[in-house]
Amino acid sequence: MEHESKVILENFGFEVIHAYFASSADEAARIAEKIGYPVVLKVLSKEIIHKSDAGGVKLNLRDEKSLRLAFQELELAFRDRG
Repeated sequence: MEHESKVILENFGFEVIHAYFASSADEAARIAEKIGYPVVLKVLSKEIIHKSDAGGVKLNLRDEKSLRLAFQELELAFRDRG
């Protein structure tokens, strides 16, 4: 839903922050290298509406080591929550 909302806003001329989807820590690291640090990781789930309230957001990741650790933490915490 968040992604769809951004597309609608962008179509109306609003500037939005672009999101990239990664299904592995390696993929997330490649994307971060491409766009530059710092980055934010968010869990992607239709079941979790308020991601930050659920602990599903990792902010201000400044290097690959912190990104990989954050990815692992999110993966472990939300593995069974779809």
